[in-house]
Parts: sequence; structure tokens; C-alpha cells
Amino acid sequence: PNAPPNAPPNAPPNAPPNAEKPQPTFDRSTKPRRRQPIMTAEQHRRRVEALQPVFGALGPALTGLKNLGNTCFMNSTLQCLSSTGVLAGYFIKGLYVQDINYTNPFGMGGEIAEQFGFLVKSLWSGQYKHIAPREFKSTIGRFAQQFSGTSQQDSQEFLAFLMDGLHEDLNRVEKREYIEEEFVEVPDKEAAEKSWRNHKKRNDSIIVDLFQGQFRSTITCQACGYRSVTFDAFMYLSVPLPPGSSRCSLENCIRMFTKEDFLTGDNKWVCVKCKQPRDACKRIEIWKLPPILLIHLKRFSFEGMWREKRQNLVDFKGVLDMSSYVIGGAKPSQPYSLYAISNHYGNIAGGHYTAYCLNPFKNKFYCFDDHEVRTVESNAIMSSAAYLLFYTTVEFTPQSLLH
Repeated sequence: PNAPPNAPPNAPPNAPPNAEKPQPTFDRSTKPRRRQPIMTAEQHRRRVEALQPVFGALGPALTGLKNLGNTCFMNSTLQCLSSTGVLAGYFIKGLYVQDINYTNPFGMGGEIAEQFGFLVKSLWSGQYKHIAPREFKSTIGRFAQQFSGTSQQDSQEFLAFLMDGLHEDLNRVEKREYIEEEFVEVPDKEAAEKSWRNHKKRNDSIIVDLFQGQFRSTITCQACGYRSVTFDAFMYLSVPLPPGSSRCSLENCIRMFTKEDFLTGDNKWVCVKCKQPRDACKRIEIWKLPPILLIHLKRFSFEGMWREKRQNLVDFKGVLDMSSYVIGGAKPSQPYSLYAISNHYGNIAGGHYTAYCLNPFKNKFYCFDDHEVRTVESNAIMSSAAYLLFYTTVEFTPQSLLH
């Protein structure tokens, strides 16, 4: 399961735009400072020792992660998230400490945030060739049993758990209140804004700031024409791959995601106006996008006892213009730049994960294959193994973290 991947086929070159990008800001002027956990020199030494570091890194953010027994799914995800420059900076500068919510019943007492922060600092230190994330894995395993052993897991499922854990550990909302939403004959723009405000009253973290956007979901009764509209926050675009096609474009996958879906048979919708199950048309559309866009290519399908992995080669570029897919008023002011890919090689029975990440210091892509780190040409990062795509519009200056 841990054999090195086959060399991926050539693909169009990656050419991130040079235009300036907006930098998210975090207002802490009204927030009381929280006590920073004090770590003694001896505790820090033991923590570093537990990493079993091997010295001789290629540079900052170019440290490999040792495979601890089928943990390539975790290593791939961690390298992609660590390569998210603005998120890494938030942890390296210690800004996360003020946001840790130790009393959140939905969180992990700050443990996930603290472990992730220590790991990111180690990966960006520029000291180590590779390290062993044992304490991080142990902490994750205590809160999620499925990640505690040595069985292979799904990198998207791990990413979803980790992002949720980081959000809850760093949620700035001290006390959540139940908010009931009911929008009757309210213009979409007004309903979307109110729904987002309500969401932020319960969920306010750097994860929300950077990674969450908003969907508009519309269900239309085919009998009476009644239209139900709701607005929901999202953290990923999970886009389908067309069956029976060996090659498709990312844009086509996104269009498939936003097309109408018909609810009939056992899936009929109970119409609010008709008061009974009706055939209906459902459509999910993008109302607004986050600064950092995570795209999940749905390669694994499960239908009853039938399981398969789709090996489509998805054409994606280094620059992604999403403006035509956004139906809300706030269109993205600039295109997204690709900076990381989580790859899965193999089939439904097993395989191996790697990551391709853009190093911000050298402006080059590197392949992270567990503990091994090597350069990869930008025209070779597209393959049928691509599983998770990480795009950003956020301007990031890595040199600021070296001082």
C-alpha cells in the first residue's frame, strides 16, 4: 500500500496570476485575550523528540511526514493544509492561541488546534528532512476511533474531520443560541445575508473566514409550482465525475454539480403548499465563494453492494475562474490559483496517497510522498489520481514568517 506512485501523465502548465489578492483580516479588538498555555523548555524538548526528527530539510515547508502504518491519507491531507500559507501563518505566529475555545462542548478542548499548530511550525521550520506525527495521530485517534488504528482511510473524510475539529476548537463564539430561520416571500439577497449573519452568530473561526461559502438550494413542486429556497454554508465543492467518460474538464464537473435534480418515486418531496409528497425539481447553486476553495472530485461511488473508483482524467488548470458559477451579487474579483493536490493511486480496495504542493518560497511544486519530498514539474501535476484540489485567492508573503 505504500509503494511510490506511478509517474502521472503530462498536463497543461500551471500559471498562477500575479495580481494582488485580498488578505483576510481578523478583528480581535472586542475579544478578551485568552491565556496562552505555558510550555516549559523540557516539555518542548520532549515534544520535539517525539517527532523523531531527521535533520536536513530542503527548506521551509519542505519537510516530509513518516508513514506510521497506512497513514499516507493523513500525511497527504496535512501537507496540503500546511501549504495553505495564510492558515500556516496564523498558527506559526501564534494567533490561534487567542481563539482557542476550551469550553466549546462541540470541540476537542483545544487539543486538535494545539497539535496541528505544533506540527505546522515543525513543517515550516526548515530544520527537518522528515518527522513522525505520532502525537498528532494519537490525539486525532482519541476523538475519532476510525483514525486510531492502522487501516487505510479516505483523505477527504479525514480532511472533513480535521477541518471541523479545528473550527470547533477555534470557534470565537462562546455561547451558541438556537436561531430559527423562516424566510417567506423574502428576496434572495436579503434572505442570503440574514442566513449568513445567523451562521456567523454560531460559527466564527478562521476556518469559516477562509474556507466557507454559501449555497442556494431551491426545490420547486411540479404540481403547484411552490418554490422553497434555503441558504446553507459549505466548506467543499464535492463534484461528480461523468460515468462512461475517460476524460472530462473540471468546469464540466462543476456544471454537473449545479444542474437540476428531479425528486420522484421514493424520493418525492413533501410540498409545504400541497401538504403531500410531490414530484419536485431540486437545484443547488453557488451563492458566494470563500477565499480558499476546496474541490472534492467524487471518484468513489457506492450503490448497494457495488463499489467502484472512477479513474477519469479531470482537466484542471493552475488558474480557475469561478465567476460564471456564482449567482449571488458578490462575484469573485479574481480567479483562483491552484496550490495543492491530494492524490490517490490505486482502486477501491486500496492504494496510496501523495500530495503535490506549491512551495511559496521557491514558487515550485513538490511531491510529498510520506517522508520523501522531491520536485515535480508543474506540467506533470495533473493525473487521474487527483482527488482533492486546493485553490486560493489570498495573497501571502512567506518571508514574513521567517522573522
